[in-house]
This record gives sequence, C-alpha cells and structure tokens, in this order.
Amino acid sequence: SAGSSAAGHSVIVDPDGRIVVAGTRFQSGVQGLILIRLQPNGAFDESFGTGGTFAPPGISIGTGGYPARIARAVGGGYRVMAHPESVPGNQNCSVYGITDTGMLDAAFGTAGVAAAPSSDAGAADGVVHCRSLAVQPDGRLLLGGRRANVDGAYVSRLLANGATDPSFATVAAPAQLRSVTSLAVGASGSIVVAGNDRTGLSGAIVVRMLADGTLDTLFGRAGVATVDLNARRAAVPFISDMKVTTNDALVIAGNSYDSGYSGGVFVARLLGNVAGGSPGVLSISQRRVLGTEQGAQAV
Repeated sequence: SAGSSAAGHSVIVDPDGRIVVAGTRFQSGVQGLILIRLQPNGAFDESFGTGGTFAPPGISIGTGGYPARIARAVGGGYRVMAHPESVPGNQNCSVYGITDTGMLDAAFGTAGVAAAPSSDAGAADGVVHCRSLAVQPDGRLLLGGRRANVDGAYVSRLLANGATDPSFATVAAPAQLRSVTSLAVGASGSIVVAGNDRTGLSGAIVVRMLADGTLDTLFGRAGVATVDLNARRAAVPFISDMKVTTNDALVIAGNSYDSGYSGGVFVARLLGNVAGGSPGVLSISQRRVLGTEQGAQAV
C-alpha cells in the first residue's frame, strides 16, 4: 500500500506447493510482522489473511539483527519467531502461532503468542534474542540465539502448545557456544546447533545433542565439530542454515568473513553416523604475538 514497504526474512514451501514468506512491514514509522502466502504460480493466496497477507497492527517488532523466522507446524498452520519491540534495542524473542487461514492461533501460547523461556532468569532483564527456529516431528519447537547481557548461547524448547518444555536440558550448547546462529533437527531425534566458539577461535562450531538436550558425545570430538575454511588470514565462518540428511549427515551453508571483509559464501557437508573423517583443525588461541628483531626463534 502507499507509504509502506516490506522485507522478507524467511521462506518455506507448504506440502501443496504454496509459498509462505515471513518478514517485516514498515508503515507510518512502525515496523510490524508480516506473512505473505503465494500460490505455486506466484499469485497471492486470497484464502490466507487479508488478500494473502497477515499483518496484525498490534504487533510491533524490531529486528535488531535478529530477523523473523517461519516454520510449518505439525498438524497445520505456522510458527513464526520474531522480537516484539517493547523497549528500543531490547527485543524479547517470542513465537507466534498462525493458522492456515492467516489468523492468530488462540490455542497456542497466550492468545496466539508464546514468549521464549528465559534461561537467565537471575539477570536484570532476563531477555533472550533468538536467531533460529526449528520444529521437531512431535511438534515441539526449538529456539536458538543468545542471552542478553550474558556471555553465552541460548537454546530452549517449547511444547507444541507453546508452553515451556521442562524436560529439555539447556546447558549443553551454552557450554560450547557464545551464540547460536542455526538449528536443525534430524529424523532420529538428534538436535544440531551451530554458532560461534566461546573461546574466540576463528572456526564455526557445530554441536549435536540428544533429544533431551544433553550432549551427544558420539558426534565429532565429544559432541563438537569445528568448521574452518582456507583463508589468507584469520577468517570467521558464520553458519546461517543447516539441513540434516541421511544417516544424520549435515549440510551447512553460510558466509566467511576475512578480517572484516566478506570472504564469500560456502557450503559444506559433515559426516553423520557414517564411519570416516577428515583432517582436523589446528587453531591458535592467541590472536597477536609481539616479536622482536633480535628474537632467534618464533614459536
């Protein structure tokens, strides 16, 4: 409409071929959540929301580097992760239940909205910032990101109705990662989490957990695999998307940043439960070393 614009952040394809996009809509200085559903031929699906769009005026969201994510709910409808804007720069992660007809699902959460469980309730604000959303085959929802004002990753799980899942362990990923950039779920129930290493080393980290959230020590090196790329200088791979395939093999995709400059996109595949392996990764934890002209040896 006049005076408005929209940006898509996440897209899925329904089993019947319809395309659903989640993102933000900017209108009259307000940034809000928007979903658009298209027919397989690209035309707006008039049976969804209003003319093919769901853009409730009461939901004002702020991206803050954490875009909206959408996933197909088990049994129909959608689950959308976004950050309602309460205080500028302090967005709380929430999940919205959307029906197949483009309305808030009253049976999900509270009036269609479920707030992400805070794993740092002792902090002053208890705010969590989410970057990734995944739906398990049983309908439970996984959220991944980082804890605000706390140095550590964030992974939590909601039941299919939006309530917090008390059976899920939340310590495995934060023990390894500074933040979570992507989540994926395997057919066997395994949960794979990618993110940035807590130690500050340049490689990206992939952690595999069991269905209850505890570390799967049979994966990688005691549950953790490091992904590094060839580069002229220190590079920082950022895994933005993952998919679990046969035998829990993992296809990952993202960007690599070389000393502040984009090193280009990459795609890689990690072996799952198949025997074999690749060369290891040797990293140096100290970023800079002062050497003198008189020094006879560099170590």
